[in-house]
Amino acid sequence: MSTSSIVAAQKNVGLYGLSTLLILGNFGNIFTMIILARRIRRQPKSCSFYLLSACTSNWIVINTALMSNIVVIDHTDPQNTSNVVCKLRWAGTHALLMLSRSFSKLINLYFLYQEIIFIVFFYDYSDCWLY
Repeated sequence: MSTSSIVAAQKNVGLYGLSTLLILGNFGNIFTMIILARRIRRQPKSCSFYLLSACTSNWIVINTALMSNIVVIDHTDPQNTSNVVCKLRWAGTHALLMLSRSFSKLINLYFLYQEIIFIVFFYDYSDCWLY
């Protein structure tokens, strides 16, 4: 097997494999976001919010990082010509992957303070004695 056939096979597997991942990933994430959004509307629970935020951040990563990998298969990679693009591409992908951690922290804070606000607003102060 010559190296040109190996390179061609690698190119085809990369092109069709990544394209399949992109299509199935978009379909799966959008379908999951619709299901979780309906569930959140009916009964908001923190687990549904966690999963919805994970699907949203995963959908953003798929459409940015994976799309740039697919485009590079047939065209010149801008990472090879520009050092700025090289650094920004990986830093941007890393920042997008960290979105899910940020979302989980924000959801934790939201549900923590939601219970405290509920207790403060709906507490019956008529039993309290002021000295």
